[in-house]
Amino acid sequence: MLIFESKYPKWRRAISAFTETDLDRGRKIIDDIWRLNPSLPGWMRTVAFVDHLIKAEYEEAFREACRFRAPDILWDPLMRTVAAGHLGNKPVMIEAYRELTERFLAVARDPAETIRIYFHFDHWMKAMLEGLKKAKQAAKLGVKT
Repeated sequence: MLIFESKYPKWRRAISAFTETDLDRGRKIIDDIWRLNPSLPGWMRTVAFVDHLIKAEYEEAFREACRFRAPDILWDPLMRTVAAGHLGNKPVMIEAYRELTERFLAVARDPAETIRIYFHFDHWMKAMLEGLKKAKQAAKLGVKT
């Protein structure tokens, strides 16, 4: 059920749109909020990250992942790893995947279980898991270019 009544905070309406597949509306709300106060919590940029990710705009997705600014929260290294994997930047994906496995080993072993908690749509899951797979392969090879 979408929550667009004005009695709810804008961020709540944006997340509601995001989780109900009205990504454009959720993205517009988040971007408007961010313009007014760019020091808001970085997790609010997850909507923009997903928007760029599913549009194959990987550089932009990586920039959004870096705005998360909460390395102790799983989604920070996870989103950076996904975006770096898609970008093909081997040193960055190796470092991001290393950070993910050091801090959140259980998630790195079975990322789909965790990702599906918030990302309910198959094309979102596919994009996330493909980026992770590329980063994991690079990390296993240890390629340092």
